[in-house]
Amino acid sequence: MVDKISNARKKELEQPDPFLEALQEYANASKKYRKQIIWVLCAVVAVVSVFSGTIYSIKRSEEKASGFLAQTLSRYSDADPVKGYETVKDDVGEFLESYPNTAAATQARVRFAEIAFKASKYEEAHKMYLAALDDFKKDASMGNLLMAALGRTCQALERHDEAEKWFRKISGGKSPLLKGEALFNLGVLLADKGDTAESRKLFETLVSDHEGSFYKPMVEARLND
Repeated sequence: MVDKISNARKKELEQPDPFLEALQEYANASKKYRKQIIWVLCAVVAVVSVFSGTIYSIKRSEEKASGFLAQTLSRYSDADPVKGYETVKDDVGEFLESYPNTAAATQARVRFAEIAFKASKYEEAHKMYLAALDDFKKDASMGNLLMAALGRTCQALERHDEAEKWFRKISGGKSPLLKGEALFNLGVLLADKGDTAESRKLFETLVSDHEGSFYKPMVEARLND
């Protein structure tokens, strides 16, 4: 029995070790494809370097953009909205050309739209609000804020059909933000068009579904007339 075990063990030891075989194959392959491996490693290092450099460049660009925007807007005063608009108009335009795809540019479009609206530069405000809305197309709440601003801007421009479109989008959207205001403005627009039935329905929805709305007392007064 001892002899049989010894012979079996002897045969087992005579078999090549799988780990050593694999290690040898790897060594042979490394030697054979050394140049290719070096090129791959160099390529990986290059990609990492470019990626790191890009991230650093983006960060520096954002910092410069934020500084430029802050400096520009610091000169604005709403004490005289028209003068304030004229003071920053050219620099904001230059800023948006120089840093169009930065987070600061998104902020600039919203801020300058407000500045233009206060100065009664409604066409400029409309353009900026539209661009800002595209920036925030995945943010339902911010989208509502911008669509409400667009609706008010269109009312100032007497583009009532477009204003109606924006208020309808808010009233039919998922976010509850500013739905009360949208229903009120939509109701007024429809009443002015002579569609009193739908206007009344919207006002009733505002009263029943938006208890805390600023517009509720005004709507109740209209309904009771």
